[in-house]
Amino acid sequence: LVRAGDELETVPVERGVTDSIVAIADRDLKVTLPKNEIDQVQTVVQELPASLTAPIDKGQLLGKVVFTVNDKKVGEVPLVAAEDVKRAPKPWWFWVGLVFVLWLVGALITWDIRRRRRRMRLKRVTFRYRGPR
Repeated sequence: LVRAGDELETVPVERGVTDSIVAIADRDLKVTLPKNEIDQVQTVVQELPASLTAPIDKGQLLGKVVFTVNDKKVGEVPLVAAEDVKRAPKPWWFWVGLVFVLWLVGALITWDIRRRRRRMRLKRVTFRYRGPR
């Protein structure tokens, strides 16, 4: 009914280098059937998620496919990932935004430290001079 490596389904991938991955049969499935039932074989993909999130390893179990004849199960085969899908790198604007936020936090901290030092210096001068009495 199916050979190992046959492409059976395509699944969308989120946050991956590629947009989709091919689910292939993990092993062969051979079944002896009467000639009149060969046309009645139905293929039902089960446990296959609507979408996957990267990273995905080659050979990772994705689901299974069940073969039936007249609503009677004749066999099932695991579906595995045909190839690796790596996680997509963060976009360039993410890094620019991160650097900007870090710079802004550093600038605010520096400004606050300078402001406090300036106030302390002014307070010391004010407390030392008492003026004419």
